[in-house]
Amino acid sequence: MKLFIKISFYKNSKYLAHLLEHTMWSYKNYFEISEIDFYTFNDYILLDFPNYLDIEKIKNIVFKKPDRSQIEYEKQILKDEFLQTNIKLKIEHKIWKILFWSDFNTIKNSQVSYKEIINYHKKYFNKENILITDDEYNIFEDNIFSKYFEKNITFSEDYFSFKVDNFPCFLFVKKIENYLDYYLFFFLEFFYENLFSYEIRFKEWFYYYDHFAFSSRIYNVNIFCITCEFLDFDEIFFEKSKERFLEIIEKWYWRKWKVICKMIYWEDINFKEIKNFIKNLKSDYFKKLKNRF
Repeated sequence: MKLFIKISFYKNSKYLAHLLEHTMWSYKNYFEISEIDFYTFNDYILLDFPNYLDIEKIKNIVFKKPDRSQIEYEKQILKDEFLQTNIKLKIEHKIWKILFWSDFNTIKNSQVSYKEIINYHKKYFNKENILITDDEYNIFEDNIFSKYFEKNITFSEDYFSFKVDNFPCFLFVKKIENYLDYYLFFFLEFFYENLFSYEIRFKEWFYYYDHFAFSSRIYNVNIFCITCEFLDFDEIFFEKSKERFLEIIEKWYWRKWKVICKMIYWEDINFKEIKNFIKNLKSDYFKKLKNRF
């Protein structure tokens, strides 16, 4: 089963959420639970655990007030963790600084007070702010989240280019209009990851990623980044990509994204509308994106 906790950045950083994820991980032994995994994303924390575990024990891990000594211990763990910065994290740091100027930070929030941590925990780690599903992402317990964006970001432009470790990076930012934007950006990621291998590897490859592309959401914008030059593509590849992407979401994936979209947008997801949206995507949109850089 899976338990989602709706969260938000604190002082332009997900440091606090990450810290509390570490703290929950340390509590699993306290509750005599070992078969549980934790993941922190921009908008939510995910707890993944076997179906036979007691849900109430899992909730107790989430709701348990953080211990001061454990918080200080996990701060040091995070400090050591951030010393090993991979290329993806470096790119994310650069993106956030482009979007938030000098306000964004990852490690500086280690100076946050225990009171601030407790207040953050009270705000998000409670029974009104969780959603529980089975392993196929069918909703098992569904609390009503308030739909909110804590910061309304404005940009003078929505296309950026930069370099990280000599990798050329291209960033596309789009204001969120509805949950279909979420699927558009997943398709962007799928399309450009496969495009590079398609061009290089005899025009027959899918799922053989040769470079880095990712999409994410922060506050009221969607973000897409690619780490190579944009390539030309033909209509055959574009249509084949849509078909392959639809095959993916026809499986259980759409249920996972449905849950996440509900947490973020608080809208009921119409799967038929999603399929029609993908089918009706035009290559002109992607070619215009390419031509902007």
